[in-house]
Amino acid sequence: MRRIAAAFIAAAFAASAGARVGAQNIINVGPSVDFSHGRLVVSKNHRFLQHQDGTPFLYLGDTAWELFHRLDRELAGKYLDARRRQGFTVIQAVVLAEFDGLTTPNANGDKPLIDNDPSKPNEAYFAFVDWVVKRAAGQGLFIGMLPTWGDKVVLESWGKGPVIFPVDKPEIARAWGRYLGARYKDAPNIIWILGGDRNGKGFEPVWNAMAEGLSEGDGGGHLKTYHPSGGQSSSAWFHDASWLDFNMMQSSHGAKNIPNDLMIDKDYARTPTKPVLDGELRYENHPVNWKPLENGWFDAFDVRQGTYWSVFAGGMGPVDAPRTDAGKVFAGLYALYAGLVFLAASVSALTKSSYRPSCAITRVAAVQS
Repeated sequence: MRRIAAAFIAAAFAASAGARVGAQNIINVGPSVDFSHGRLVVSKNHRFLQHQDGTPFLYLGDTAWELFHRLDRELAGKYLDARRRQGFTVIQAVVLAEFDGLTTPNANGDKPLIDNDPSKPNEAYFAFVDWVVKRAAGQGLFIGMLPTWGDKVVLESWGKGPVIFPVDKPEIARAWGRYLGARYKDAPNIIWILGGDRNGKGFEPVWNAMAEGLSEGDGGGHLKTYHPSGGQSSSAWFHDASWLDFNMMQSSHGAKNIPNDLMIDKDYARTPTKPVLDGELRYENHPVNWKPLENGWFDAFDVRQGTYWSVFAGGMGPVDAPRTDAGKVFAGLYALYAGLVFLAASVSALTKSSYRPSCAITRVAAVQS
């Protein structure tokens, strides 16, 4: 069976390589996701996400962290439509944004909070967030919504803050979560992502309280995860938390050839079993370790590599898939993912065990693609 699996992987890579040659001619027609299949839930084997009626879901994400903060309706609409055409299914965006998101108004001239007080949300700001969420739903796109960027909880060497969710007052974070949960309770296209590029150690009371508040607000109707800082995973602090539905890691932008498959493998082996994905792999056209003169830039190959390694190691989908014509593999990924799920189900049925391609196979195959 392993020989069959290896042959399938080789064929899948060949197919996806062929797909990317003409990928610029492939346009996704219609919504990316059909919400009539119901809300997202964790699959019975706790490895993937699916809709309530059992329809599989591929988490194909893009990071638009500043979507609510920097774009107006015209640009946001164009962006969402472009991502729909390219086959994305999730857009990750932050309510209280990283780049001076509290004191610099959004494109409409509105700040998110009055006097930087989480108990005083600015209705004008949230009217725009509402519009984006509804527009995304019309495109069949989930919003992976971060209630805040991490610098509003802990101010490190990056981020401006100020800290408005202090660790000694978790009730503030809980109330913020409750507000957001209630506001988007009926939205079919929300995935909650706590964190925001931060190590969770020492700040668990804040994030736990915020997660509990979200559940209080939306009745637990939307899935939740946590976005960590580079080279880390949500599992380090929250794997056993009842609110964490799936693990998210960030393999980061610090070097070429980061073995994110090994990071996936580590979370894949944890108990209790939970789905996992790389929620922020190397960005295309991003300077390697932020030093372009020394290290160059990530290109489409680097993103394909990170995508293949993470998915073939058992991850449930990539975030920051390739964006150039040379790197678009969306149609190929859908076919490839469906084939892997079918293969795994077939092997499991025949052997009464669970099978996935080994990390060694996936890394060699991706380098050769």
